[in-house]
Amino acid sequence: SLPQHVGFIIPTPNTMRTEIVRSAARTARQGAKRAMSSQPKLHKSKDAWTQLEATRPPKDPHEHLVFEPPFNPVVTTSLIIAVVAGGIGVMYQGFAHQQYKQGYWKK
Repeated sequence: SLPQHVGFIIPTPNTMRTEIVRSAARTARQGAKRAMSSQPKLHKSKDAWTQLEATRPPKDPHEHLVFEPPFNPVVTTSLIIAVVAGGIGVMYQGFAHQQYKQGYWKK
């Protein structure tokens, strides 16, 4: 017998799990009963393809990449060095801050 309290059943983990499963099954059954149209929808893009193709810009033979050469080697090298040095500097500052904060290093 389930424990009762003033006219209603106190939910237990098993009864809650059962209700969740029942609710999911009920929802799945209702979703499966969706009414279908009388016939499938026909996509007729093949009939309008030439008209659609005419509205597009002309094809460009050049593939546009994100990074396209020529690169200036001085600018590229300096940017790479700045990013790497900045990352090392940020990590070192965080490391030093933690060492001082936790008392391992003294100022």
